[in-house]
Amino acid sequence: MKTIIYTFLASFLILQLFGCSKVGFQATPDASCTAFNAEHGGGSCTLTPDGLNQYNYSFRVGQVDMLFVVDNSASMYVEQKKIANQFPNFLDQLRDLDYHIAIITTDVTSGGGKFLSFPNGESFLSNPEFNSSVHNKNIQHFQETIERPETLKCDNNGSCPSSDERGIKAANMAFQRSENGSFFRAGAHLAIVFISDEDVRSVAPGVATAKINRPLNKDLYDSVFYKPEAQDLPDSLVKNFASLFDPT
Repeated sequence: MKTIIYTFLASFLILQLFGCSKVGFQATPDASCTAFNAEHGGGSCTLTPDGLNQYNYSFRVGQVDMLFVVDNSASMYVEQKKIANQFPNFLDQLRDLDYHIAIITTDVTSGGGKFLSFPNGESFLSNPEFNSSVHNKNIQHFQETIERPETLKCDNNGSCPSSDERGIKAANMAFQRSENGSFFRAGAHLAIVFISDEDVRSVAPGVATAKINRPLNKDLYDSVFYKPEAQDLPDSLVKNFASLFDPT
């Protein structure tokens, strides 16, 4: 109870002190939009008849670089189509972000880590100053690219990409390709999305043989699968990205 009383008395005395102090006022200096307009563009700040600054400008919430690593083996045709169908909803959620979107495959035997070309000839999609027309085209470009023609051919005639899914290694290889450098931006968030229906190389470290994910070819049904290498392990992604791009 003493503590409460002392606190109340101290507060009361301070209130009296401020209440009896002389209060001075000064006129608010003239509002100026010059500095703000110099930074954000003319017309971003205007002075209203009431003498108030009125601000009108747009800004992006942040930057994100999204790398999709898609399994292009035969079993993925249906999954690829599902991803394509759901992508419009996904990209709608990113409309306020300054994004980069690129796609690679889990097949590292041919052009490992190389960004797939979109129908517009670009290696990644972007829309830095949101434009609805670009937004709609980006949806179409992604849908046409995520559905892999080699996957469909494999499903139909058996001419297939490698069934040795190595998505993590493919991402590591993407880091190291010089032509991909403009995709990764300093200060941007990096998101890597793996789309597959099988484990990496189908064998956990230290396991000699496994039948977790057997190949579609029955002649190879009892084959021994490769063990993951260092570049197939998740922690290698963080180490390699840090060494190459020095994120802060």
